[in-house]
Amino acid sequence: MPYAWLALGSQARQEQTVKTDQDNAIIMSDEATDDDRKYFEELARFVSDGLALSGYPYCPGNVMATNEKWLQPLRVWKRYFDGWMTEPEPKALMYADIFFDLRFSYGEEFLVDELKGWVSELARQNRIFLAMMARNAMTFTPPLGFFRQFVLERGGEHKETLNLKLNGVIPIVELARIHSLASGELRVNTRRRLRGAARRGRLNRNDAKSLEDALELIDSTRLNHQARQLRAGEQPDNYVHPKSLSPLARDHLKAAFGVVRTSQQALMNSFGLA
Repeated sequence: MPYAWLALGSQARQEQTVKTDQDNAIIMSDEATDDDRKYFEELARFVSDGLALSGYPYCPGNVMATNEKWLQPLRVWKRYFDGWMTEPEPKALMYADIFFDLRFSYGEEFLVDELKGWVSELARQNRIFLAMMARNAMTFTPPLGFFRQFVLERGGEHKETLNLKLNGVIPIVELARIHSLASGELRVNTRRRLRGAARRGRLNRNDAKSLEDALELIDSTRLNHQARQLRAGEQPDNYVHPKSLSPLARDHLKAAFGVVRTSQQALMNSFGLA
């Protein structure tokens, strides 16, 4: 029975760091029977348990093939995407953020190719959906104040730190995803999305390169932070204290956040949302 195992999220984008979990799903052929579904349910448990034992924790949001919602025939996956794009309410936009980042891992790739081709054309034509995605992306803003000072976490165990994932990496991932969809592509890797959008004229080439450089800087800062934590026997996280960085590194980080903020404003302007 034809099927395809999907990687989702940062795994699909090939942008995982040492702090990550598993996100996956299965597309079955439309001819799948109840017996086929039982087989794939067992396969999903086997793979997910194996990943957990290998150091990839279960997804806290249960976005895994072990969840029957994410183990479906192709026709249901098409219905999911159609629903998310037709009625882009908050939960639909959350799912769109997850499932527009999908990559074939194993099985029959034609199932993924058919889904991606169908989805990319539908998304490109739906300007309202793209505008809603753009507005939703503004939930994730770079931590930079009006006078270019860092805006730090206000409370909790990570008080006075920068969340480099939520307020650094994710805003660039969101920008790249929307520009890629608007240009009629369904690339997955963030850097390739930016380059593809520039080639198609959706993004200015210099702006795309600046975003790529900003992602490289923020990601390398995050990875260096996590490596230091591992060497110290600590659990890696995404929270960096500015005082742990050199003055030059802080200035570079501020410049990177400034690039992201400018790009977000330009995206909003392109949809008439500013």
